[in-house]
Amino acid sequence: LYLQAILVGTVLIALVLPLVTSVGYTAGPFGPGSFYRAAGFLTTAAPCAILISPLVYVSAIAAVTQRGILLKGGSVLDALAACKVAALDKTGTLTTGELVCTAVTDIQDSSKRSETYCKGVEALAIAQALSRGSMHPVANAVVDSLEGRAEESSLPPVDLHNFTAIPGRGVVGDCFVNGSWRQSLFGSKDWVEEHLHNSKLFHAARTLSASPPSSAGEVVSMLLQVREGEVVGMHGFHFYDRPHRSSNAAIEAIRTTGGMEVVMLSGDNLGSATAMGEMLGLRPHEVRAGLSPEDKLHAVEEMR
Repeated sequence: LYLQAILVGTVLIALVLPLVTSVGYTAGPFGPGSFYRAAGFLTTAAPCAILISPLVYVSAIAAVTQRGILLKGGSVLDALAACKVAALDKTGTLTTGELVCTAVTDIQDSSKRSETYCKGVEALAIAQALSRGSMHPVANAVVDSLEGRAEESSLPPVDLHNFTAIPGRGVVGDCFVNGSWRQSLFGSKDWVEEHLHNSKLFHAARTLSASPPSSAGEVVSMLLQVREGEVVGMHGFHFYDRPHRSSNAAIEAIRTTGGMEVVMLSGDNLGSATAMGEMLGLRPHEVRAGLSPEDKLHAVEEMR
């Protein structure tokens, strides 16, 4: 009620005072005007919590907005004072999220790693068709790697039906290419492996999953093709992502200035996530890998 009374009094002084006295709205022969007097009254009567604090919140929110950070409200700033852990997503937050497709591996002969455009024409065509329906960085990398290039014109046409995107896992659809239908799955290695338990390619896929990334920042997705219940092809798509130039400094600032523990959340497999974590100066226990969007939400809830 105190705040409301002060605001009402301020309005009355500014607007009503000239109507009942000789004081004008602006400075005149009888001294300062009503607007000036109202400002003085408000400044004197209102404690810092009424005027200064809101200005601080507004200034802080404006400052972080200019840096590309959106806050839901001032309560977020209050929560930061008691925050002990900063959970950061990997792709697009600590890294650029601009993945580049570097190679395609035929899982049936994992010793041969070809450049993206050399072999696996059907695999590239199917992966491109499936990726067009997804906004995931991996899908964007597949589309961008072929868009407008001469290799794209050499790919066989793909007729895609029953397309489904599964958040945090991958995409699946029925593809008609080169005269035959095949169910195709394109996504995380763990997800694809779930469909390979009765296949002789399961061991090959597990070997690829267990192998360390060829470089920090490497991400591997799998394309599985099944026809009449039989696996007719499986390829590993290799991508590279790089950390933001400011990520290491930001993590160090959060630790030293903010006094918080930093945890990286990633949907990548443990090997790829750990390698990127090392580049960012994160310890193994500060990296959580293989997480779906729901898993990331649960992880944040557990850290509260």
